[in-house]
Parts: sequence; structure tokens; C-alpha cells
Amino acid sequence: MRFKVFTLLAVVGLLVLVAAYDRRSDVPTSALNDAVVAPAPVQHPAVPDVPLPLTTGQTVRFADLKEPLLLVNFWASWCAPCVAELPDMVRLSAASGGQIALVAISVDDDKAAMSRFMAYLRHSVGAEVFDSARLYWVWDGADKAISLTAFGGVKVPETVIVNAERRMVHKIAGTYPWADAATPAMLRKLAAN
Repeated sequence: MRFKVFTLLAVVGLLVLVAAYDRRSDVPTSALNDAVVAPAPVQHPAVPDVPLPLTTGQTVRFADLKEPLLLVNFWASWCAPCVAELPDMVRLSAASGGQIALVAISVDDDKAAMSRFMAYLRHSVGAEVFDSARLYWVWDGADKAISLTAFGGVKVPETVIVNAERRMVHKIAGTYPWADAATPAMLRKLAAN
């Protein structure tokens, strides 16, 4: 007897659910389509307004840089993936005709290690390519004020893509195939954000 009562209650409950679902689907499709609204535009955060002490002795801010697209790359000379991707990033900047700048922020504890790597990189990619690229070399110093404080901590390599309005439109944690033929189109698309 209990089994029959339980079965009857289950069937009645199922019928109630079906009726409720059926009633919900009485809304005309056109009413649903009218209710769809365009999504709100994505508000990308502004890049932190921090001083960038360049290896040339100058100090600039992101707003001072005129290139429409910035690749803000956090790297270190002891980081093998960083060392592997930086030559392609330099070549990409050189090939962009002044449209892409590389802001290479070293988190090396030793500024001399950074300088040695820069000399190696210039030799590796060729002086002509290195000198024609838009490069801003920054040593983050012992306090890591840029990577830890302004950007909230980073892993190396890590690249933040910044558009002309100086908004951070994308972040790549780890390496990226910067030499890939599709990369310039991807960057143009991100720059439009």
C-alpha cells in the first residue's frame, strides 16, 4: 500500500512540474527576443600610473609613451621561458613600424644581470633590429614597486597588453608565440578594445 501511495505522489508531482514548465513556455518567442539587450561594454582597467625608471636614466610613465599598443612584459634573465620569448617580442616591435612598443620590466634582483642579457639580446636579434624596435627597458629594483605593488604581483613571464587609451585589454600569463603569423592580427583586434 505504501508503495502505491508513494508512486501516486511521484506521478502527481511530475504532472505539476510538467504543467508549470508548459505554462512558462507560453511566453511568445518575439517577447523573449525583444527582451534581449546588447551587453554593456567591457570596462578594461587603466594601466597603473607609476614611474618607469628606464635603463637610459630617464623616468617615464605609461601615458608618456606614444605608441598605440604596449606589450608590458615582466621577465627575468634567469627565467628560461622569458629569455626564449623576448627575441620574438623585439622582432615584433621592430616590424610594427612604431605601432607596438615593448616595455620590458625586469624583476631581476641584480641590475647587472639585466644589462648583460640586454647586450646578449641585441647581439642575438641583430643591432639593426634591436635598435629599430620601440623598447623601454625597466629594472624593477630591489623593492619590486612596479611588479608587486602597482600590478599586484606577477609571475614571469607575464605580458599585459595595453591599448592607446592606456587600458589593460589582455593579460598573458606564461609564454606566447609572438613570432606566429596570426599575432599581429590578434594584437590589432585587442588594440581596438
